[in-house]
Amino acid sequence: MRFILIDANSSIVEKWNQQIKKWKNLISSYKKSGIINISNLPKIQCHHTTINDYMRTEKLFAFQTSIVTATNSLSYMNGGFDKYLTESMSIIMKLHNFDDPRDAYPREIGDTIQRYQLGKNNGFLVPGQVYPVNLLELFKNTNFNYKRTLMYNDLKVDELIQIPTMIVPESIDNNEGISQIFNIMWNLLNYLNKYQVSEKDRYVIIPGIGTGFGNLDENEVTKVMIFAIFLFNIKFDRIEIDSSDIDLEVENTSKLKESTNKADWLNDKGMLKSIMILFFLNKEYRHFRDKADIYEIEQVLSDYGKSYNFESKNKAMEIDELFKCFKF
Repeated sequence: MRFILIDANSSIVEKWNQQIKKWKNLISSYKKSGIINISNLPKIQCHHTTINDYMRTEKLFAFQTSIVTATNSLSYMNGGFDKYLTESMSIIMKLHNFDDPRDAYPREIGDTIQRYQLGKNNGFLVPGQVYPVNLLELFKNTNFNYKRTLMYNDLKVDELIQIPTMIVPESIDNNEGISQIFNIMWNLLNYLNKYQVSEKDRYVIIPGIGTGFGNLDENEVTKVMIFAIFLFNIKFDRIEIDSSDIDLEVENTSKLKESTNKADWLNDKGMLKSIMILFFLNKEYRHFRDKADIYEIEQVLSDYGKSYNFESKNKAMEIDELFKCFKF
């Protein structure tokens, strides 16, 4: 999977690159320990550009492409990134003559997508959920020949993925915004995971999410987006648990006792990433009421992690501090 992050705001692009550099430095520092498996690291490029300019200047893509847009619950596409996207989709290929007449106008394209999405989803797109559209199928029986567009010929965009960030265009509450952006990214990555198996490779174009009408903090949004992409794709080969420290008097911990240091039970259970996400989003793990659940979580935490004070409700944890919370 090849991620292409684009935004017309140079500050957002700069912050994406800063976060990517932090991840690469961190992974490099843990490489020799064998904790992180680097065989499946994501390929990410960031561009300061609009979708229209990117489409006009980029070379032919080698693989098919999905393009993501953060929309609204009514699937209106007449503002923000959506507007520029439908304008770009309407440009017809004829020796790259950009004055060539259009087969359809942006509004008609947006209306076609809207009718499909609302018809399929009973009139409402739930914020945070993934709503894909196969563009070749969508326009197959219309007067619009999508296969003649630059969007398809140069970028090979065959899929539009709409993810509502809000019901109507408005600011997003900062207290919940960071978790909301993470949920959007994780839902997107889970959906895209099907292509990891079925295709050799695929491009995914993603703009900044929640920084336009949503008015969320650029530092936090860029941090969350890059965190989600990296954490989803990396694998942890081992994490040490000292079985001699496990208290068998705590109910339901016998399986922890049986685990080996090389095959950590929590990692096999899929919980290591879960716990890392809790800490990254500053969620207090002690809110789980069952003593065994809390005890289980603490098996992978360092002393620093066990004593961490969860206070920053509207900020995500920095990744170097996050890794200090675990027994890596």
